[in-house]
Amino acid sequence: MKIIAFDPGEITGMVSYDSGLLGKRIECLATLEFSTWRNIDSRLYNQTRVGLSDIVVVERPFKSLRANPISFEVFGVIKERAFYYGYDVVIQEAGIPSYIYNKYDFKIQFAGLKYSQHIKDAFCHLINCYENAQYNTNNIQNIIELFKKQGAKQYD
Repeated sequence: MKIIAFDPGEITGMVSYDSGLLGKRIECLATLEFSTWRNIDSRLYNQTRVGLSDIVVVERPFKSLRANPISFEVFGVIKERAFYYGYDVVIQEAGIPSYIYNKYDFKIQFAGLKYSQHIKDAFCHLINCYENAQYNTNNIQNIIELFKKQGAKQYD
């Protein structure tokens, strides 16, 4: 199973996980400030081209007067491009990271990690998708350990 998860906004976090036959691999991407959607689009296109993801998980921005309009724009781009490239799209609510943080005690597990909050939130969306799809939930702690060991890579 290959999942790519986004926490959209002016700074967008992205985490992908592959539990395929080639061995377990987690790829944690550093947060980026997207002035346009092209970096997201090219990343989704490249993942499609080489068959790296089956599911795209994206957070639906919280609707409030304080909400950043860029979050809605980036959400729309991710959703539209994911459908266009043929991914299964899972849309999750903005409160999911808080639930997952508490469930797995990430405050302690993530202590000292240099990941941005956006990457941590994207990771929580990935874990929630993995749980809800009823995959082997015994693997979740292994995924968490991979996330803690893997360093963030920078992409432009």
